[in-house]
Amino acid sequence: MGRTIYDYEDADDGKFKAPSYHEQSDGREDVNNSYRYRLTNMIHSLSPGLNISLGNLWVQLSWPFIIATDNLHYWRGDYYKSIRRTNLLFEQSNNSFVQYQYKGNTWFATATYTTKAPDLLDVIDVTDTSNPLVIEKGNPDLKKSGLLKVSASYSFSKPRDRFSVDLLFDYNAVHNALAKGAVYDEATGVKTVSTYNVNGNRSMVLRNYLNYEFGPMKMFSIRHLLSATYRKSVDVIGITNSIGLNTVYSHGIGEDLSFGVTHSGQKISLTGNIDYSRYSGDARFNPLEFHYGVLGVFKLPFGLGINTDFTIYSRRHYQDKALNTNNYIWNMRLTYGFLKGSLLLTVDGFDILHDLSNVFYTVNAQARTETYRTVLPRYIMVGLQWKFNTKK
Repeated sequence: MGRTIYDYEDADDGKFKAPSYHEQSDGREDVNNSYRYRLTNMIHSLSPGLNISLGNLWVQLSWPFIIATDNLHYWRGDYYKSIRRTNLLFEQSNNSFVQYQYKGNTWFATATYTTKAPDLLDVIDVTDTSNPLVIEKGNPDLKKSGLLKVSASYSFSKPRDRFSVDLLFDYNAVHNALAKGAVYDEATGVKTVSTYNVNGNRSMVLRNYLNYEFGPMKMFSIRHLLSATYRKSVDVIGITNSIGLNTVYSHGIGEDLSFGVTHSGQKISLTGNIDYSRYSGDARFNPLEFHYGVLGVFKLPFGLGINTDFTIYSRRHYQDKALNTNNYIWNMRLTYGFLKGSLLLTVDGFDILHDLSNVFYTVNAQARTETYRTVLPRYIMVGLQWKFNTKK
């Protein structure tokens, strides 16, 4: 299967990417920082594939690729540049896989490789000084990026026994990843920003799931998730008067476990989770996060019901002592059904103990702490549900 797409774009800084026009008192345009371009794209795509089914074996392979030709005409003041570029690109999805099934056992594997060319406007060798403190420069040496994804899994299930186990593996690697970097000049206070290619970004994740219900009337249940992660993160870091690379390695292991009992519509569960990470390279620390708690679902006489959960969230070994905290979170829902179940009144209470902060902290792949702020960390909400019964 194939297709051809032709696209045309004619833009100036009044319509697209317009940081360069300054309203001056005399109304004149900054000619050297005003630009206009004409871009045409011609895309030819082909998707050869293979599909094989032999008993319990199913193989589906797909190799979609694109031949993309781009033509750019760029004007900026007295500067003119014409670029013609042709790239062979891959746009694979999860349509390529191998699967084998036998007596409740399933083996599955898939691999994809996707490439992307840099934006032609980023490779133009021009300098934008519209903001005198943040100068932007193009990089004509940018190369196309590639993303490789490999996944494999094994699963076994016995529906009658309500037992299942899964083992999953994921591997991702990025070649020539695009990154923004800034060089700071201490003498002038000016930052020069440009786009660069970096290599070495990759990650691996291994997960094991187990679900099992047992005992009389399957009243007991166990849920288990064990995970192990590895990540190498490479990014551009701004250094005074130069550009450098910041490389961070992270290893992590986590366990999520719950045990529940269900009987006559009543349910109570104990839950626990622990995640340990180790960062090395240009950043070194070993954060530990864990939480544990209890949740219950209870049906009471006279149409009343209670859903509640209480969890303690804890963080340890962060470099910023403000992040090493304990939070006690209690939530509850009260329900009352009447008119033979046609109406359901609900009252929800979130963060009843008022111990949940509206500031959320997380650590990214570069071991930098990111802060997010939310609203309504604590609330009470009343709802009414009306169920319609329609009979034909």
